[in-house]
Amino acid sequence: MFRLKNKTETMISMFACKRGHLTIRGTEYRPQGENLPIAIVSHGFMAFQDTVRHYAKKLAELGYLSHTSQPKTEL
Repeated sequence: MFRLKNKTETMISMFACKRGHLTIRGTEYRPQGENLPIAIVSHGFMAFQDTVRHYAKKLAELGYLSHTSQPKTEL
């Protein structure tokens, strides 16, 4: 896991959620604050998290805790 701070003090970190033999991996964009609203930003078929990353970053700038995910084939 890595953490970076951008100019708006958004923490960017990798995450993984497991359930049985399935794993979802992605990136979390967390602005400062508590009890934040959340936005899950999902890409479409045949796309990947880089195609929606700018939406997640913008949502974090607006105060949302946002997540993007990536399929296993991207790792």
